[in-house]
Order: sequence, then structure tokens, then C-alpha cells
Amino acid sequence: MSKWIEWIEPFGPDIEPVYCRVTEQTAIATQKYTAATLPGRTSYIYATDAEALDDFVTVHWASVIEIA
Repeated sequence: MSKWIEWIEPFGPDIEPVYCRVTEQTAIATQKYTAATLPGRTSYIYATDAEALDDFVTVHWASVIEIA
């Protein structure tokens, strides 16, 4: 089973929902990159992948889903 991260982004003039989904590893890599390279702020290095994933899920109000 693989884990995916899914969330909804409001886009368009009518704030229509856009459903987004990435693999768990992509979410972790994205969060680590963002934390390390955010302009104008001190970079942050995550101690664990789980910590990075937790932050990604929190920031995006996402859900972790498992797909067979």
C-alpha cells in the first residue's frame, strides 16, 4: 500500500475547490525544501521525515490516505 497526501485548494473567482494529491515522499521533500529555502527567513532543517510530513499536513489541512 502506498500513502498519499490529499488536500483542497480554493481557486478561481468563485473559490472552486481544486483537489490536490502527492505521494508521501513528495510532500516530505517539498516541506524540507521549503523550510530550508524560504526567502527572508532563517532556514530550518527537519530532524526527521515524520516531522516534515506532519508540518506539510498541518499547513495544507491535508489528509493522509492509503491506496492499495
